[in-house]
This record gives sequence, structure tokens and C-alpha cells, in this order.
Amino acid sequence: MRRLLVLALVVPLTGCATWSWRVPSLRYSPTSAEVPVHTDRTIADLAPESYAIGSTEEEGPELTSVSARIAATARRHGAHAVLLGKQEAVVSSWTTVRRESGVERHETGRQETLNVESARVFALGIGYRAPARCIGAHLVCEPTVAPMADTATCLVRVRGFVPDGPLLSARVEEGEGIVSIDGNLVSSPSDVYQWVDQSTGPVTLQVSGELGQRSVKVTPGTCAELYPRAQ
Repeated sequence: MRRLLVLALVVPLTGCATWSWRVPSLRYSPTSAEVPVHTDRTIADLAPESYAIGSTEEEGPELTSVSARIAATARRHGAHAVLLGKQEAVVSSWTTVRRESGVERHETGRQETLNVESARVFALGIGYRAPARCIGAHLVCEPTVAPMADTATCLVRVRGFVPDGPLLSARVEEGEGIVSIDGNLVSSPSDVYQWVDQSTGPVTLQVSGELGQRSVKVTPGTCAELYPRAQ
């Protein structure tokens, strides 16, 4: 009876891939729609200001099954789309040389070579969500050196605006960097978009640039209104 109880507790936990949250304090409900998996960011059907919420790793003999499992995991955690961050096939091979009378024969016509290959695909799936609230800006990641472990390793800079969008209306200059949002240090554009999407009102950005570091209050807008062509 005790053995059956242990099996009942262990079996449901098997087959569930580990999901690593990008922002541990935030969680999302499972999605009902199919989650598409893309291997090329340029053709991925991601809405403007979509942001990464977490990631998972899978491996298997071929990419189709690996992608399907990643999609299933992402669906359970509320992602809307998945990008494969990496994929590689590891191939192993070995050679067998025929022996004649206990002696290896390497002369031409005497060598029998058997090549055996096995391949497995390793993939890292990054789950993305389409936000409901947007600031109307294109942000880029500028790598920087971090002197401390808890310091951002990526400076998020503003590279473009939506005409009459919230960030432009707040008088943020192109090229300025976003240090934090509502006191939360940001290390990628996804961090900014995620905190904006989670907010229920105006957000406060710490920006740095030629004007020095300053605090800017921004009222996010509805993404469908800022990006009507993307809907």
C-alpha cells in the first residue's frame, strides 16, 4: 500500500518540463489557444512590445517533437508564442576495423569501416506574451559590463517612438536609457514591457542620458490603439 502511494505521488510529476520565469514574482494562467513555435525571429508573428516571460529546455531525436513539447509547456504557463533560442544536433560516430586472423588489416581493400551516428536536438524555448498595455516605443539592448551580480548587464535604450505615443508625450528623448520602472531594475526591453503590461495606472521610469538621470511618469495606452495595424 505504501508503494502504491509513492507511485501515485511520483507519476503525475513525471514528463513535466521545468519552466524558468523571467520575473519570478509574476505568474500567468494557462492559455487555451495553440502556442506557435518559431525558429526565426524575423518571421515570428509577435505583436509590438511582446515580451519574454520565461523559458524551458527540451531534447529529443528530432526537432518536431522537441518543438511540440516546448509549445505544450509554454501553453501551461500562459505564453502566446515561443522562439527557439538555440538548437543543435550532437552527432557521435565510431569506426570498427575488421580483423583477419587476429591482426588488424589496413591495406587498401582490407579495411571494413562501420560508421554509426546518433543525433539529438537540444532546444531552449523562450515564451512570449502579447501585452495589453504599451508605451509606444522601440527599445534595444546595449550590452554593458556589470560590476555587481545584481546590476543590469544590458542598458535598455530608446530607439524609436510611435507618433503621439505615451513615451514620446512624456518627453523622453531618443537614445536615453531606461534604468528602472517603478523601482524595479530592468536588464532588457522585455522587463520594461512586462512591468508596463502588469501596471494598472501610470508608471515611473528612471531614465539617463545627456540630461542626466531623471524620473519620468508615463501613462501607458491600450496596445490596440497604439498599434492598430498589428491587431
